[in-house]
Amino acid sequence: MRKRLRVLATVVLVVAVVAAVQSNGGGSSARFRPVTAARSLPPVPKPYFVSPAKQDVESFELAGNARGDAVLLWTEYARFGHTRLWMRAKRAGGSFGRPRALSGVHMDGVEPHAAVGDDGTEVVTWRELDRGKTSQKVASRRAGGSFAIKTLSSSRTPASTIYLGDASQLAISRDGTALLVSVGFVGGASQVVARARSANGRWSRPQVVTTGRRGVRYPTVAFDGTGTAILAWERGKREFPDNAAPPVKQEIRVAVRPPGGRFGKPRRVSNPQQDARDAALAANARGDAALLWNSTHGRNLPGSRVGMAVRRAGERFGVPHLLTPPGEAWLTQGALGPEGSLVVVWSEDRKKGKRFWCGCPRLVAARGSVDSGVGPSNVLSSRAAEWPSLASDAAGDVFATWLLYSTRGSGINRVQGRFASADGSLGPVIQLSPPHDHADPKALLYPDRTAFAAWTRLRHGRSRIEAAHVRVRP
Repeated sequence: MRKRLRVLATVVLVVAVVAAVQSNGGGSSARFRPVTAARSLPPVPKPYFVSPAKQDVESFELAGNARGDAVLLWTEYARFGHTRLWMRAKRAGGSFGRPRALSGVHMDGVEPHAAVGDDGTEVVTWRELDRGKTSQKVASRRAGGSFAIKTLSSSRTPASTIYLGDASQLAISRDGTALLVSVGFVGGASQVVARARSANGRWSRPQVVTTGRRGVRYPTVAFDGTGTAILAWERGKREFPDNAAPPVKQEIRVAVRPPGGRFGKPRRVSNPQQDARDAALAANARGDAALLWNSTHGRNLPGSRVGMAVRRAGERFGVPHLLTPPGEAWLTQGALGPEGSLVVVWSEDRKKGKRFWCGCPRLVAARGSVDSGVGPSNVLSSRAAEWPSLASDAAGDVFATWLLYSTRGSGINRVQGRFASADGSLGPVIQLSPPHDHADPKALLYPDRTAFAAWTRLRHGRSRIEAAHVRVRP
């Protein structure tokens, strides 16, 4: 009898612990809960154009901070086959200022990046191509100040790598320290190079983070709340041509930089037995980090799975593991909350038959924590979703945007979005635009449950940037 009572007490204790963990949002089996609000969301305001009517936009970047400051960068198809870089900025509660040209008329401005600090400091970087020469340009200003544009000495970067749009990355910390990481040729081999900008505006000498003659690509960098920077990139077994896909197998490596210091020795994070590409980073205020990647037999080929490794504050990245079963999953992004809550979003293609996929990617999300991993996924978009993008805030909440194409195959689409909270609540799908020919949606998520979303719209033979400020949660 006593034995039965002990067993029963143990079972009750286990059930209570599991229920407590799931109620806290830390259980690996926790799902999102669709929320039926008593008060519905207000109507979405009519989108408005941000770029000038006479410009044809190639691509754009969007950056901002929690209080509402934002910077919009875009590349214009200019005369004589060149591309020109433009920007507009706005302060919290205000509207965008006048467009400003950053690059010259007869030069190509490529690889634009922007970052906005908590105090409103704006940092913009780009590469300028002029008569076969490449120069690294940087511009920064404090809130209410004027831009100071500088040219940094830089390692030569292959032009084909630049036009991939993933040869560099920019991040900024709470204290205004910024990091620019890029891929350049050093000693005849591609290397990851890092430059730091202190809070007073001075840029450091470049630090070559990698060594050897391995092909490196696609660096990404993020700051946690302690000021520690995590840098991740993709590395192959050997150098590969600029105009060719890297050979299998690739791996993901990381290096960590303490506040005010230099990056330490790189180490591999992904499983050496698996191919790993397209790294994405998320970090939170207490120093946790999540590293996500695609494990595949070739870029965006069938067999892609989502891989992940987490780093608790002050520790190294743990053992890597795969989040998804065999299938087609890619374009992974994530967000971390201040207490370690984790939201992961990716695209997946539903399997059709034994060997083929239907070509109907949908957006899915899963939640969990750095301690327990993530649980089963929820579908964010019930139909085919293209151009997915993810915005997150300091609380670990996310707002996903994507394009929903017409089933008639006419090329007409809508921009849609959906809010997912770190506490497990899942908002309704929001129609951000009427049906037109759109591309490349992006967004900024604010603590007041609103988001600023932007995308390009093809109109009268020209592509323009359109935007809307919407409430995403009642």
